[in-house]
Amino acid sequence: MGIKKYFLITLGLFFLVSTAAAQQPCGITIYGTVKDDSGNILSGVNVDLYLVGNKVASTTTSSDGKYVIEYTTNETQKGSYWKVRADDNGKKDEKTGNISYCPTVEKADLILSIIDKTPPSIIHSKVTSGLENTNLEINATITDSSGIKSATLYYRTKGATLWTLTTMNKTDSTYSAKIPADYVKLAGVEYYIMAVDYFNNTAYGPDTAPTTSYSITVYSSNIPPIADAGEDLTVVYGTKVILDASNSTDKDGNIVSYIWTENATVLSTEKFFSKNDFEIGTHIITLKVTDNEGASATDIVIITVTPVPRKADAGPDITVYRDKDDIYKRALVTLDASKSTGDIKGYTWKENEIVISTSKTFSKKFSLGVHNITLIVTFDDGSTDTDYVVITVQPLPPVANAGNDITVISAPVTLDGSLSYGIDGSIEKYEWILDNIVIAKGIIVTHTFPVGIHTVTLKVTDSNGETASDDITITVISS
Repeated sequence: MGIKKYFLITLGLFFLVSTAAAQQPCGITIYGTVKDDSGNILSGVNVDLYLVGNKVASTTTSSDGKYVIEYTTNETQKGSYWKVRADDNGKKDEKTGNISYCPTVEKADLILSIIDKTPPSIIHSKVTSGLENTNLEINATITDSSGIKSATLYYRTKGATLWTLTTMNKTDSTYSAKIPADYVKLAGVEYYIMAVDYFNNTAYGPDTAPTTSYSITVYSSNIPPIADAGEDLTVVYGTKVILDASNSTDKDGNIVSYIWTENATVLSTEKFFSKNDFEIGTHIITLKVTDNEGASATDIVIITVTPVPRKADAGPDITVYRDKDDIYKRALVTLDASKSTGDIKGYTWKENEIVISTSKTFSKKFSLGVHNITLIVTFDDGSTDTDYVVITVQPLPPVANAGNDITVISAPVTLDGSLSYGIDGSIEKYEWILDNIVIAKGIIVTHTFPVGIHTVTLKVTDSNGETASDDITITVISS
């Protein structure tokens, strides 16, 4: 029993001695100067001390930018790390060290600068297609306020598990790299871009890489065709639309198939076709062309169909002479509203507010003078549109008669227009014209012509202002 007690007492004393030794205090003093990244001393800046990740003490810098932090722990912390951190309006710095002995006194000068947490910007126009066994160049504009530490292109043949990477070369803010031809197979190519700035912020293109990546369709060495569905069109309902793929081309072969579709419905398999029953609205038509090696391309054309406008059209203004045989000196005129458009219910023709017809097309005799005709078209919804046409019925012109041709030998020639006469008015003026120059005025005149052949025109004007003309040939022979 005595031996056991002695053993227990000995263990207890050992435990007490060991515990007392482990709890010996250990002083930590960290001091230094805090400046900004331009070398300016910073006063009043908060400085924190951390032990094993836990903040244990704080202080602020004095007017000369200096600080001292003191903290007492115990020797069990020997070998642990300490850290001091200063933070001033987003500018930060920190230093770390180990408690290698007790007490510990360390100098830690801090230089505060902005810590960038914004990843780089990657602007990239993705490559969507390429030719088998041909290098593919990848370009991107990559920028960051702190600078780009690295830009890396990752790529692989579709179906492969591992990515291959290469550093992108920099020219100004443009980074480029090539996917080697060995990776460019008909299975396709996948790639993404990774950029890292000097604060180790990372950006990807696409944003969700490497979970997702850009995809490149790889064609055989055959160059795919170019589809051209033509220009977009806007037409009125019922208009015949011609869709033409004639401008589609294939650089190294020929196009063997044309397919026109709308909403997966095949409209035609011809190079060009026409259609006049497009419904009112917007139609997106897709043309797919395929070349003799199976490569294809698509293009779209947008057909916008507008409703038929509700419009009255009375036709162009009409000027006619009155009918020669009409004793009332009238003219028979046909009026036609067939160019009016819309869902038309009726037509009303008026002169001086008097209805003269309710037909689309009609003929009527109009007296001498000017007639202002109104066309009112009524549509199926009750709305109307109006158009106007002016009918001018003129009196018949006079009849000019310059007489028979004359041949003379170097003598004056008498020109006689007395056989001319008026119909709806009396002749008031006679003009004899040679080479567009009036050489005489009057019914009967005399004029001397030089040797040669001369064509003289008689122009007569009646009391209504109507004119007529007739020619006479004068041949003068030398004596």
